[in-house]
Parts: sequence; C-alpha cells; structure tokens
Amino acid sequence: MTLLTSYIQTLLSDDTTCPGTWMLMGADNKTLPLVDYKGQTQEYEVEKANLEVMVHSRLAKAGQLEIYSFRPTRQRPSSVSSKR
Repeated sequence: MTLLTSYIQTLLSDDTTCPGTWMLMGADNKTLPLVDYKGQTQEYEVEKANLEVMVHSRLAKAGQLEIYSFRPTRQRPSSVSSKR
C-alpha cells in the first residue's frame, strides 16, 4: 500500500506557498523524494521520525552532508488547571 500525502511549503523570504505531495519510498521506507520550489526533485534519507520531530539528510552538491530537522509549529493543547 502506497500512502501519498500532501503538504504546503511556505518560503519564509516572501511568504510564497507551493503545494506538493510526498511519500516514503525504498525497501525500508526511508527515502523521501521532495520537489523543491523550483520544481526539481531532491532525495532525502529519513534519519528519525515520530510525532515530535522529523530529521532527514542528503548529500549537497559539494558532497557534504546536510541535515534538516522539523518540529510542529503549533503547540499542543496542555491541560490547564485553575485554582479557585
């Protein structure tokens, strides 16, 4: 079963948004191909993923490893206790 998921990328420089889709691929479901804002596919390797963080990496043009870490931007509701 293949799960295709959509996302919206927002460029921080000018608030431009670009819709896209993603899915994990490869024998171990750790390959993440993403299409960048220029329309070019970039392939990443997922290092860690859970409800709190996703870390993925790729080799840059010069051969050095680039590591990206994403966390949710919205705070989860916390239990609020009120004293009366």
